[in-house]
Amino acid sequence: MSLWKKISLGVVIVILLLLGSVAFLVGTTSGLHLVFKAADRWVPGLDIGKVTGGWRDLTLSDVRYEQPGVAVKAGNLHLAVGLECLWNSSVCINDLALKDIQVNIDSKKMPPSEQVEEEEDSGPLDLSTPYPITLTRVALDNVNIKIDDTTVSVMDFTSGLNWQEKTLTLKPTSLKGL
Repeated sequence: MSLWKKISLGVVIVILLLLGSVAFLVGTTSGLHLVFKAADRWVPGLDIGKVTGGWRDLTLSDVRYEQPGVAVKAGNLHLAVGLECLWNSSVCINDLALKDIQVNIDSKKMPPSEQVEEEEDSGPLDLSTPYPITLTRVALDNVNIKIDDTTVSVMDFTSGLNWQEKTLTLKPTSLKGL
């Protein structure tokens, strides 16, 4: 076998191993759990208490994230994705639920940010999506956000949406305890 064929075969094997590793980490339940354990270990300030399920029905419990001036505590984060929609070139999220969320931001404790030049207002925002997006249910339950001295609380919020090209349709929405 010539040197060129050996090098080509080696490159193909390395690429296949990388693609197989990514497919394992993202496509399997055990790989997904491994990704979250790695994120818990390597992301400073992140603590994930419990991970259950896979992409179709993923739940994170007791999630905490702390940085100077920012503290986030989440009791329960749930994500259910409809992978069958990918065959139709669309994105389907069946459920996105956040429960018992506490966000505290103290801007005095945060490091100063760089000054950003303000851009001129260019008129109305023209948003569109190349793929249809369906969010069947989004739910917020007991969410409290405190930014400096301002507090916003939502006891119960439920909605959903369909977004195709430039058309955004909201599903029936319920809001209690704002």
